[in-house]
Amino acid sequence: MSSPLHCCSPQRYRTPPATARASASASTRAIGIDNDSSVKSILYHALSLSNILHFNVQIVVGEDELEDRIINHFKKEVLKAGVLQECKHRRFSENKDDKIKRKAREASRRNRKRKPQSRAWVQNKHDSEKKKKDDVDDDIDDLELPRVDIPYT
Repeated sequence: MSSPLHCCSPQRYRTPPATARASASASTRAIGIDNDSSVKSILYHALSLSNILHFNVQIVVGEDELEDRIINHFKKEVLKAGVLQECKHRRFSENKDDKIKRKAREASRRNRKRKPQSRAWVQNKHDSEKKKKDDVDDDIDDLELPRVDIPYT
């Protein structure tokens, strides 16, 4: 009887035969991949599932961009990606029920329909503010006292 193949058996992570290595390197050269780690991730499926060179946030910095602006941009992207919230959830390990509830809340927030403001509504709002300002200016002009002789002199 042969023993069943387990996920951690040494047979699974053996180096491939020379022909497989040669064909893999030829195919990777054809698509422009030259380093050895890429070949390993193609040949060994478990390596492709690992988080090699994975990042949550990326910002592009201009040459003459101010440091404060870079930091604020980075903070905004970190909050947008939810990195801090994920760290908090991992630190205080939550049970299955809490995780399901949290995922449902996050999904409802993501999928919530937002009412877009139309340009006409924004323009009407701007026009109404302008009209109110003009009315206030007209009221100020009307406050001039009439020239009338005072009867009690």
